[in-house]
Amino acid sequence: MLTVVQMVSCPLCGEYVPVDEDTPPGAIFEHDGKRLRLEKEFGAFVLAPVE
Repeated sequence: MLTVVQMVSCPLCGEYVPVDEDTPPGAIFEHDGKRLRLEKEFGAFVLAPVE
């Protein structure tokens, strides 16, 4: 059985980060010691650094 996994590119290093389908926009992730917020822009998900 195959499972679809959304992948979002890290804006800091370019590495792809897996995101669950039911993760809402605004969720905070930690990647490479940095905090990133999942945002939805133009119908696509992006990760943005949290200041």
